[in-house]
Amino acid sequence: MCVIGYDKLWDSITISKMTTAYEKLDLRNIPSYSISEAARYLLIPVGTLRSWLHGRFYPSSEGKRFFQPLISLPSPKIPQLSFTNLLEAHILRVIRKDHQIRLDKVRTALDYIDCQFNVPHPLARIEFQISKSNSSAG
Repeated sequence: MCVIGYDKLWDSITISKMTTAYEKLDLRNIPSYSISEAARYLLIPVGTLRSWLHGRFYPSSEGKRFFQPLISLPSPKIPQLSFTNLLEAHILRVIRKDHQIRLDKVRTALDYIDCQFNVPHPLARIEFQISKSNSSAG
């Protein structure tokens, strides 16, 4: 008969708790990249990426308006992007540049997804696809 000593039992409990915590933590959502670093990796102007992350004010015929962010950072207190955010920014850049889709159409699609499905990071999800009939710039 094998008796587990106190130390081995403690190590087993500690490892079990650490494994459970690790399984709950999605490493792809840990803030890791500064805005300038992410912009450099993705070949996106820093100002554009900052607008997608934080929004910005802009002038309009009705006066000053606010452009709402398109990508949510993991923590509003930490000004860094996660790997998931890098994916979202990359997909958004491809949608805008390669497919020539206007930002208002992207926002409408993201608002619809949020309202209907309430899923986090829709731009990084495989279910989010572009229909060729809806990809015109007009």
